[in-house]
Amino acid sequence: MKITVSENIPLWQLLLKEFPESNRTRIKKMIGLGCVSINGAVVRHPETVVNRGQLVDFKKYEPRRQHREKAPFSLVYEDDFLLAVVKPAGILSSGRTTERTRSMLGMVRYYLKTRERREVEIFTVHRLDREVSGLLLFAKSEQVQKWFRENWDSVQKLYRALVTGVPSEKNGIIDTFLNEDHRQKMYVAEPSEDGAVRAITHYKVRSANDDRALLEVQLETGRKNQIRVHLAHIGHPIIGDIKYGFTVKGPRQPIALFACSLQFPHPVTGRQIKIEVTPPSWAV
Repeated sequence: MKITVSENIPLWQLLLKEFPESNRTRIKKMIGLGCVSINGAVVRHPETVVNRGQLVDFKKYEPRRQHREKAPFSLVYEDDFLLAVVKPAGILSSGRTTERTRSMLGMVRYYLKTRERREVEIFTVHRLDREVSGLLLFAKSEQVQKWFRENWDSVQKLYRALVTGVPSEKNGIIDTFLNEDHRQKMYVAEPSEDGAVRAITHYKVRSANDDRALLEVQLETGRKNQIRVHLAHIGHPIIGDIKYGFTVKGPRQPIALFACSLQFPHPVTGRQIKIEVTPPSWAV
């Protein structure tokens, strides 16, 4: 939306006049996130005075439509500030993409550069273990990335996990402290240990048979390997997860853990955003 300025006025006051249904805090936040430009130059200071005759361009939030080039991966959500993809198992969440190693961050960055025909910044919001598949969220600015880091507790994260055996409780909470050993393997630790951090996992049994159960898992915290080590701790390692207690029977299997849903208040608009994808056949 373009606004031709008719009087000398602080930027935030101009936008508040144009959008009376909004509020001062929201307007200042959107300016800080780079949603506003004056005569083509992005400004991030709400008190910036705009002068009569200048052109203010306000980038109104809206989900993007399908783009010209199809992404070489499953792109499930995108707007001017965020992008969500489905990460396959076996690919790193972040890091350099080389001939031998691929990362979703590198793949997304290359795709956006090709699509936009320019360098595009993209930032990791969270990570999934290399062996785990599912929803992965990226930010298009450091400010949005910082918002998620500071407000990660407001994000609801749902997973599906296929485990060995059937938990005795249909609904449960696993609340322990975790630490990492010299082999970079996580374990349940004593609260007094140096480096130990609290980890809380909620689960419920969706379906079960004699020797395995499908769980819906919700993270209250987001520690490294948290779901994997917690489910192994209660005696139900995830199928395929050799690192955390699954015993191989026949050919090696992928880890049966899938990130299927993310819900959070949008860092710019405050609207509740829910992104969910259909789980693989083993998780339905």
